[in-house]
Amino acid sequence: MSDGRASHGSNQEPHPRFEIVRLKNSFDSFGVLVDFLSRREPFSRFDLGNFSRALQHQLAEGFHAAAISGSRLVGYSGWLLTTDAIAAAWIAGKGPLAPAKDGEAAVLTVIASDDPRIVAALIRRTRALNPGRRFHFRRDYAGGKRPTRKSSVRNIRGDTLPA
Repeated sequence: MSDGRASHGSNQEPHPRFEIVRLKNSFDSFGVLVDFLSRREPFSRFDLGNFSRALQHQLAEGFHAAAISGSRLVGYSGWLLTTDAIAAAWIAGKGPLAPAKDGEAAVLTVIASDDPRIVAALIRRTRALNPGRRFHFRRDYAGGKRPTRKSSVRNIRGDTLPA
């Protein structure tokens, strides 16, 4: 289901060991990913059509990072390359989100895990895979407990990847 690995964790933690990987572009990976996200807010409320096409695009282009513990998916981040103008309009609610091949910006569209350590590792990997790109995001919190957060951050160099 995966290729490319970076290990994290110890045996005393909730997900004792996990690896950050890229998933293969396959029906198996897609099924595992949809199952994982369908069990988490806010993704469980999303319409399948557009959301599934976005996930397929992320798998096909390699615009994602996944956390695996044993044989289980325990975290996922996915993004879309676009332009700063398209991303800013989308964040402001003034235009649709659309891809731009070799875009100078990225929009983090999905990040999910029950473990904050895994979320942090996924964000580090996502940044490392996209040095120099400005990241835009709009965060909807599970259950609507907090207002939507909108922002962007310049990724100057990216984090270094472990060997």
